[in-house]
Amino acid sequence: MYGFLQEACRASFGEIASHWGVKMEACEFGPDHCHVFLAGWKNFAIPKLAQYFKGASSRQLRKDFSEVLQKFQLGNSFWSDGYFYETCGSVTAEARKFYIERMQKKHFAS
Repeated sequence: MYGFLQEACRASFGEIASHWGVKMEACEFGPDHCHVFLAGWKNFAIPKLAQYFKGASSRQLRKDFSEVLQKFQLGNSFWSDGYFYETCGSVTAEARKFYIERMQKKHFAS
């Protein structure tokens, strides 16, 4: 129903990644969360990357879709507090990308 917001968020994340010189390998959405797989982030602390991605994407999406987002009554926060991250040294990048791109579909299966 709001796929255009997911695409706008994905595009915003891509712009942020490019700005900071990291590569967004994959980005997919569940009903109440999103998974982003980044490569080349070693020069950044994870909390800073989370802050950059959540802050910049929130500002952009609120600017571009303010009327649509008003009905969600988000208040001062677009994203929830916190984040989860996991490094994938023991898993190949291809396996992680496969999970994010393909396996997230289970959230929307009937």
